[in-house]
Order: sequence, then structure tokens, then C-alpha cells
Amino acid sequence: SSGFYNYPEFYVAASGERIRGRLAWMPRYFGQSTAWYAQVDGNRPLRGRFYAIAHAGALHQAPSDFYGYTAHGPWRYDAALGIGVARAGFDLQVSWTTTNSEPEDPCVPWQCGARSAWVLRLSRGW
Repeated sequence: SSGFYNYPEFYVAASGERIRGRLAWMPRYFGQSTAWYAQVDGNRPLRGRFYAIAHAGALHQAPSDFYGYTAHGPWRYDAALGIGVARAGFDLQVSWTTTNSEPEDPCVPWQCGARSAWVLRLSRGW
């Protein structure tokens, strides 16, 4: 059943003008074991309406034999770097996002294969 993958998430977060941090706890991550996720996001103004964005995250999952995770270890990392532009209430971002292909192995964009991708995001605030 698809309800098997539903899970609650509890988190605390702190935010400043240019940087945000968040720590989340999931007691039944994707119907498996307990997991923690920590992330830091930031942005920096560039020229005009342009700005740089960065993200780093780490997921720690308690041992579980579901999907064979115990064979790979409990850590996963993700990161993203990009650029955005804001205009007339719209926000357009393009970023390179990546995650380690094997938990415990740090990943750099040119070594991650299918676990890396360009992401294009358009949002509108009101």
C-alpha cells in the first residue's frame, strides 16, 4: 500500500537574512527506521537582481535491512550550487544538485552519474 511510505516529520529551524538551518527527525522514514536530516541553505547577492544559492544536507538513517541499506551504511549527503534571478515577484533558479552514490562515499558532481542533475525552478511569491 502507498500508505506504507507515509511518515511524520518533526523539525526545528533557524533562519537569518542569508542563511537557514534545519534539523528534522523522522521516526518511520519511508516506513523503515528512524532518520535525522540536517541541512544548511544560503544565498548571496551578486549583481543586480542575480544571487548565488548553496545547499548542503546530511541524512543519517538507523540500521535497517529494508532495501538492503545495512550493506551500504547509514549516511547520505546532498549538495547544490546555483544562481537565481528575481523579477516582478517571480524567482527563477538553476542549480546543479548531487548526492553521494554510495552512502559513506563523498560525491563530487563529475563522479555521481545518475545521482546528479540540473534543476530549474520557477516560483511566484505573493
